[in-house]
Amino acid sequence: MQHIARAILLWSFIAISLLGQQPTEDETATWSKVGNVLYHFSNGKAWKQLDFQSRITLIEGLEEGIMLAVREADKNVREDQVLILDRTANSLTIKGFRMSDIVSQIDAFYRDSANVRVPIADAYQYAMRKMKGEGASALEKYTEQLRKSYNNQN
Repeated sequence: MQHIARAILLWSFIAISLLGQQPTEDETATWSKVGNVLYHFSNGKAWKQLDFQSRITLIEGLEEGIMLAVREADKNVREDQVLILDRTANSLTIKGFRMSDIVSQIDAFYRDSANVRVPIADAYQYAMRKMKGEGASALEKYTEQLRKSYNNQN
């Protein structure tokens, strides 16, 4: 009976210590202003908690969200503004790659711990720029800008 009690006690301590290691919502979200709204974007800590298929699904959701926003805005804008929407959609998406390719680029971005507070949406934009052939110095400048924006938050 003592062995069972010890085992239960041991597992309780292990469970409690594991719970203490789970990132809090404050750690998995980075706040940023979008227009006039303060929004909490999921960041690298949230990304790292996802399994591979969930990461692919998240990227598919981002792209569908982009297309939904463009489609809905297209209904309410003048003809000349449609070109701006098309350009925006093209800059935020890429053809000829699998979602897993984008996931791999975001994984690589978050391997650098200095990028962990950068929102997934910005890591996605970094991946788009890299996959479209933006130069290494421009990518480094963009990464530094992201770090400066998000790592100095309280």
